[in-house]
Amino acid sequence: MNLLPHQYPSIAYYSVLMAILIALTGCQQSPKAIGTIEGGKVADGNIALPCKFGEDKTTTTATDKSRIILTLDGSASMVGYAKDGNSHYVQTLKLLDRVSLAAPGGVEYARIDTGRRSIDRTEFQKSFGAGFYTGQTSRLADTFPDLKTVKGEQLIAVVTDLQPDDGDVNAVSKRILEDYLKKDGYAVAIWGIGSEFEGKVYPPNNAPAYDYAGKSTATSRPFYILLVGKYEAISEFTKTIRSADSSSLLKDRSQLTIFTADRTIANPSYLAASEDNLPKGITSPDSLSQDRFSMENGEQPIQFLEVNENSNSDKQALKYTLKYQANPDTAAPNQLEPRYQVRKYNEEKEKPAFVDRSDKSLLDINSSLVDDKLGVEMKFDPEKIDRGLYYVTADLTARSIQAPAVWKEWDDGGKKDGSKTQGLNDFLNSLSINTTSVMKEKSPVVARLCYGIQRN
Repeated sequence: MNLLPHQYPSIAYYSVLMAILIALTGCQQSPKAIGTIEGGKVADGNIALPCKFGEDKTTTTATDKSRIILTLDGSASMVGYAKDGNSHYVQTLKLLDRVSLAAPGGVEYARIDTGRRSIDRTEFQKSFGAGFYTGQTSRLADTFPDLKTVKGEQLIAVVTDLQPDDGDVNAVSKRILEDYLKKDGYAVAIWGIGSEFEGKVYPPNNAPAYDYAGKSTATSRPFYILLVGKYEAISEFTKTIRSADSSSLLKDRSQLTIFTADRTIANPSYLAASEDNLPKGITSPDSLSQDRFSMENGEQPIQFLEVNENSNSDKQALKYTLKYQANPDTAAPNQLEPRYQVRKYNEEKEKPAFVDRSDKSLLDINSSLVDDKLGVEMKFDPEKIDRGLYYVTADLTARSIQAPAVWKEWDDGGKKDGSKTQGLNDFLNSLSINTTSVMKEKSPVVARLCYGIQRN
């Protein structure tokens, strides 16, 4: 076909116009959803899928300003620990003194028997001998002042045999609960240490005293250091004690547990690869895409699941083993409860978004915690999932804790065994119950599971 000369500019114009349109069309990117750290942002037009938690703003270092309040039980039931001037008890007091003197916040000394009173260091050093322990009663609950009356931050360290004369260890636990555990970031630790002992054991509730002598590791009588204050201060103090323990006082018979409502977890756990093969009709691609809209993980621990029409009609299950990342020495949760957030892509072109669904029954997650292993089983029913794209997060929250089982070996069970402590289980159970009551409001997240699901 021959073209007239005046037709050439028209053809050139339309060719350029088409090229521009094609180029613009190629440059236009469809919106997509991208995994982010919680609070993170994505480019305009895209949708953020928050998964990992951001930096914990609540964690602070309290040791630089916490004043150590070193308090001694001065009742007569402590005499047996100090008859041997080189006992583990006396050596531990000296260790506590050395570490406390070096504390950046300084140290104060106190004595508890019929009540609490401040003492100077000269009087504290008398506790290295039996003559210090002349008190007729031991009112441990009075050791812990109301925080409202305290100026500055304190770490209270109480050395005692946990045998208050009124026998009411629950009163001690209740005082700790009301004045400390309910406050953000506070904790209580119990540190049991075996020591040589020769003297009378005074059981609680004014039960008859009995003689006891224990000079070996197997027969040593335990005493306890109660630590109450900010979790970070307790953690740093115990690390320093262990580091300064050049005589290995804490090596043979020692047990430490920290009770805290909101510092149990060092870091939440996140999804790892499923241990089992995927069920029939289920695939786990690197991304999801439907109607030109895509979901990408953005290097977040999001598992994508694509549910096809030929998937099994029965409920499917995926199993995982995650590492439980606890803070050292903290009492572990014995009950984890899943908390779900289910969102579905709304497919609206003008304002695409993932919209919360009131129905949270898309997934069913069960978990178990054994030592440092967190077993997780995720179940879902393909037939109950409508076509579309979903983003689901499940937070496994700690709802209760319990003291380690090893502490049961430290309780005498009412058998007048001087190598153990009467009423210890009651005290530990009380601490567990009180900490659990606080956890119902604070509920630390042990693990977060993030899923992108596509139903074809």
